[in-house]
Amino acid sequence: MQIPKEKILARPRAKEFARWQPPQPTIEEIRTKLGGPGLGDDELLMRYVVGKDDVDALKSAAGPKGYVSARHPLVILIQELSRRAECSQIYIRKPGWSLTLEKREAAGSSGVLSD
Repeated sequence: MQIPKEKILARPRAKEFARWQPPQPTIEEIRTKLGGPGLGDDELLMRYVVGKDDVDALKSAAGPKGYVSARHPLVILIQELSRRAECSQIYIRKPGWSLTLEKREAAGSSGVLSD
């Protein structure tokens, strides 16, 4: 059984709600609430849509990590070979192109760590 619409709208709370007007704050009031007068329009819009706390969390987070993926197999190979202690030279060659990498001690270094 359904309650008729008229019966619901005849209730005192429904009449009160029908008279309700949503608040219409000024742009200055919103700007003050979300960050102050120095807040730019883009920042204001982002804070209004997403939320002040989420925008602050986003800004305080570290930047994106740089990932080397399978799309860069040569970079991965060079990184892995350069980490090996027994590997002091890396030589890569293809027709018309070559790359030579060599581990060297810093100038003036004896290779021995001192205190």
